[in-house]
Amino acid sequence: MSAARDLFSADFWREYMLKTFLQYWQRHCLDREHGGYLADFDRQWHFIGPGHKSLVSQARLIYTFSAGYRHTEATDPAAAGRFAQAAEHGVRFLQDTMADEDAGGWIWRVQRDGAALEPVKHTYGHAFVIFGLSEYARAMGRIEPARLAQRTLEVLQERALGPGGGFWTLMDRHWQPIDRRRGQNPHMHLLEACMSLYDATGGATLQNGAVQLADLASTRFVHPRYGCLEEYFEEDWSRLSDEEAAPIQVGHQFEWCWLLNRLADRTGQEHWRDLGDKLLEWGLRYGTDRQHGGFFNTCSREGDPIDTSKSHWVTSEALRALLYLIVARRRAGLRETFEEAARFALDNCQDSEYGGWYCSVKADGTPENDRKGSEWKLDYHMTSLCEEAVWLLES
Repeated sequence: MSAARDLFSADFWREYMLKTFLQYWQRHCLDREHGGYLADFDRQWHFIGPGHKSLVSQARLIYTFSAGYRHTEATDPAAAGRFAQAAEHGVRFLQDTMADEDAGGWIWRVQRDGAALEPVKHTYGHAFVIFGLSEYARAMGRIEPARLAQRTLEVLQERALGPGGGFWTLMDRHWQPIDRRRGQNPHMHLLEACMSLYDATGGATLQNGAVQLADLASTRFVHPRYGCLEEYFEEDWSRLSDEEAAPIQVGHQFEWCWLLNRLADRTGQEHWRDLGDKLLEWGLRYGTDRQHGGFFNTCSREGDPIDTSKSHWVTSEALRALLYLIVARRRAGLRETFEEAARFALDNCQDSEYGGWYCSVKADGTPENDRKGSEWKLDYHMTSLCEEAVWLLES
């Protein structure tokens, strides 16, 4: 499977997505008793609890099953039907249990039976609701979920805007900010969500919103001296000191690279590619493990490795960005880097015995966290990688 010719085959990536990831999640995660999705699985896909359900886990799996439907509809109607039912299962739980009818928006987190666990408002969670519903609408050809996604974006714009541009990260149920520190991660996923909603509806205002989010990245998130994209800021977006700053997430350099290039595709504004290139170069220069292969989890601002483990999401984001640049922008010089990183992933991150990828491996590739899922880490990143590969290589 690690042969170079396979890595540039759309059929390889479609089959890999369906057989390595989606079949296991479709088989194990549907909560037939309480609705929605379970996410806590050990290496052998045994449910290990407690079964709490966040907007992140529910919306990401709605996307996953929408992708499964999209890639089986024409070739395997029976499988497509199962994926459609699985996606609908999640949408129904989201609407019936996690919508906050009184205060607007969505409840962040509930217990397995749907009782409110954390009835607060997270911009990050709302971003994934917009994304999951948009992908569901696009896959199924339905307008109602897209309208709900649009209303979710509108309530964020009405209730969650913070000073100096962008949104608050965490608010109470009635939208009053709890944590006044600002973060880039919710905005990154809002950019992704706006582009997905644009694909589902074609609304021109969504492009403008996406551009405003990208502007934040260029003016606020990227450190002018070190050139890396940072995670947290003061209330007014001023930078934290070196001692206070969070470690640099290597995967987010790659994730923003891909998002900025896809924004350029939709808007024709080519300068976003330049910023994406700079973030990719930082990620490759400092995040690459030149001894064992793969990419570190975190580094300091100066580029010194901090967490040398390799998470499945970092690997997926790096591979997706690299493949996009090789295929869509004809950057053949990145091909060897992509092939080496893909071989590391296929040889070390993949669980060839029980399916799926390990949550993380050590620097040398041996399993560190062999769980297949949690409330926060599912197969969203790997599915996104495979979907992008299919789209690029078929185009």
